[in-house]
Amino acid sequence: MINATYKTLPIQRDSPSDMWRYLEILDNALMEINIDTTSCLQRSLCSTVRASSKNVNDGNGSSMDKIIDGLASNEWLQRFMSETPFYAAMKSGLRDSDCGREYDKCTVSKGALNMILKKLAGLVHGQGQNKDMFS
Repeated sequence: MINATYKTLPIQRDSPSDMWRYLEILDNALMEINIDTTSCLQRSLCSTVRASSKNVNDGNGSSMDKIIDGLASNEWLQRFMSETPFYAAMKSGLRDSDCGREYDKCTVSKGALNMILKKLAGLVHGQGQNKDMFS
Protein backbone atom coordinates (compact mmCIF):
# COMPACT_ATOMS: atom_id res chain seq x y z
CA MET A 1 0.00 0.00 0.00
CA ILE A 2 1.31 3.47 -0.93
CA ASN A 3 1.74 5.94 1.88
CA ALA A 4 -0.98 8.66 1.77
CA THR A 5 1.63 11.40 2.18
CA TYR A 6 3.45 10.17 -0.90
CA LYS A 7 0.25 10.41 -2.96
CA THR A 8 -0.17 14.09 -2.09
CA LEU A 9 3.36 15.22 -2.92
CA PRO A 10 3.40 17.81 -5.70
CA ILE A 11 4.67 16.58 -9.03
CA GLN A 12 7.73 18.43 -10.22
CA ARG A 13 7.65 19.75 -13.76
CA ASP A 14 11.28 18.90 -14.39
CA SER A 15 12.99 15.86 -13.00
CA PRO A 16 16.75 15.68 -12.43
CA SER A 17 17.01 13.63 -15.62
CA ASP A 18 15.39 16.51 -17.53
CA MET A 19 18.05 18.85 -16.17
CA TRP A 20 20.82 16.54 -17.40
CA ARG A 21 19.10 16.35 -20.79
CA TYR A 22 19.04 20.16 -21.01
CA LEU A 23 22.69 20.34 -20.04
CA GLU A 24 23.58 17.72 -22.65
CA ILE A 25 21.73 19.70 -25.32
CA LEU A 26 23.57 22.86 -24.25
CA ASP A 27 26.91 21.04 -24.22
CA ASN A 28 26.34 19.64 -27.72
CA ALA A 29 25.29 23.04 -29.07
CA LEU A 30 28.37 24.70 -27.61
CA MET A 31 30.65 21.95 -28.91
CA GLU A 32 29.28 22.58 -32.41
CA ILE A 33 30.70 26.09 -32.22
CA ASN A 34 34.01 24.86 -30.75
CA ILE A 35 33.40 25.83 -27.13
CA ASP A 36 34.96 23.37 -24.69
CA THR A 37 32.37 23.36 -21.92
CA THR A 38 34.47 21.31 -19.52
CA SER A 39 37.36 23.75 -19.80
CA CYS A 40 34.99 26.70 -19.39
CA LEU A 41 33.39 25.22 -16.28
CA GLN A 42 36.84 24.46 -14.89
CA ARG A 43 37.93 28.04 -15.52
CA SER A 44 34.77 29.35 -13.92
CA LEU A 45 35.20 27.12 -10.85
CA CYS A 46 38.88 28.03 -10.57
CA SER A 47 38.12 31.76 -10.83
CA THR A 48 35.29 31.57 -8.32
CA VAL A 49 37.35 29.63 -5.77
CA ARG A 50 40.34 31.91 -6.36
CA ALA A 51 38.35 35.11 -5.81
CA SER A 52 36.53 33.74 -2.76
CA SER A 53 39.72 32.40 -1.21
CA LYS A 54 41.50 35.72 -1.78
CA ASN A 55 38.61 37.68 -0.26
CA VAL A 56 38.52 35.42 2.80
CA ASN A 57 42.30 35.55 3.25
CA ASP A 58 42.25 39.35 2.94
CA GLY A 59 39.51 39.58 5.58
CA ASN A 60 36.97 40.88 3.06
CA GLY A 61 35.04 37.67 2.46
CA SER A 62 31.28 37.77 2.16
CA SER A 63 29.17 34.96 3.56
CA MET A 64 29.17 33.35 0.11
CA ASP A 65 32.97 33.71 -0.17
CA LYS A 66 33.35 31.94 3.17
CA ILE A 67 31.05 29.12 2.09
CA ILE A 68 32.87 28.66 -1.23
CA ASP A 69 36.30 28.80 0.40
CA GLY A 70 35.18 26.43 3.13
CA LEU A 71 33.79 23.91 0.67
CA ALA A 72 36.83 24.12 -1.61
CA SER A 73 39.13 23.63 1.39
CA ASN A 74 37.11 20.77 2.87
CA GLU A 75 39.10 17.54 2.92
CA TRP A 76 36.02 15.32 2.50
CA LEU A 77 34.84 17.26 -0.55
CA GLN A 78 38.33 17.17 -2.03
CA ARG A 79 38.45 13.38 -1.65
CA PHE A 80 34.97 13.12 -3.16
CA MET A 81 35.95 15.26 -6.15
CA SER A 82 39.45 13.87 -6.61
CA GLU A 83 38.50 11.77 -9.62
CA THR A 84 36.66 14.57 -11.44
CA PRO A 85 37.96 17.16 -13.91
CA PHE A 86 36.87 19.85 -11.46
CA TYR A 87 39.17 18.81 -8.63
CA ALA A 88 42.22 20.31 -10.32
CA ALA A 89 40.29 23.50 -11.06
CA MET A 90 39.27 23.83 -7.43
CA LYS A 91 42.85 23.23 -6.27
CA SER A 92 44.18 25.73 -8.82
CA GLY A 93 41.84 28.36 -7.45
CA LEU A 94 43.04 27.67 -3.92
CA ARG A 95 46.66 28.02 -5.12
CA ASP A 96 45.85 31.44 -6.63
CA SER A 97 46.72 30.21 -10.14
CA ASP A 98 46.03 32.22 -13.28
CA CYS A 99 42.78 30.45 -14.18
CA GLY A 100 42.52 32.04 -17.62
CA ARG A 101 45.96 30.81 -18.57
CA GLU A 102 45.49 27.40 -17.00
CA TYR A 103 42.17 26.78 -18.76
CA ASP A 104 42.93 28.52 -22.03
CA LYS A 105 40.94 25.99 -24.06
CA CYS A 106 37.87 27.94 -22.98
CA THR A 107 37.51 30.50 -25.75
CA VAL A 108 34.53 32.28 -24.19
CA SER A 109 35.21 35.61 -22.52
CA LYS A 110 34.81 35.73 -18.75
CA GLY A 111 31.86 38.12 -19.05
CA ALA A 112 30.06 35.96 -21.59
CA LEU A 113 30.71 32.84 -19.53
CA ASN A 114 29.27 34.48 -16.42
CA MET A 115 26.20 35.57 -18.39
CA ILE A 116 25.66 32.05 -19.74
CA LEU A 117 26.01 30.49 -16.28
CA LYS A 118 23.59 33.00 -14.74
CA LYS A 119 21.03 32.38 -17.48
CA LEU A 120 21.45 28.63 -17.10
CA ALA A 121 21.03 28.89 -13.33
CA GLY A 122 17.84 30.86 -13.90
CA LEU A 123 16.49 28.18 -16.21
CA VAL A 124 17.38 25.39 -13.79
CA HIS A 125 15.61 27.24 -10.98
CA GLY A 126 12.52 27.86 -13.10
CA GLN A 127 13.04 31.54 -13.83
CA GLY A 128 12.54 32.73 -17.35
CA GLN A 129 11.02 29.46 -18.51
CA ASN A 130 9.68 30.95 -21.72
CA LYS A 131 12.68 33.10 -22.55
CA ASP A 132 15.44 32.40 -25.00
CA MET A 133 18.48 31.43 -22.93
CA PHE A 134 20.80 33.79 -24.77
CA SER A 135 18.51 36.82 -25.06
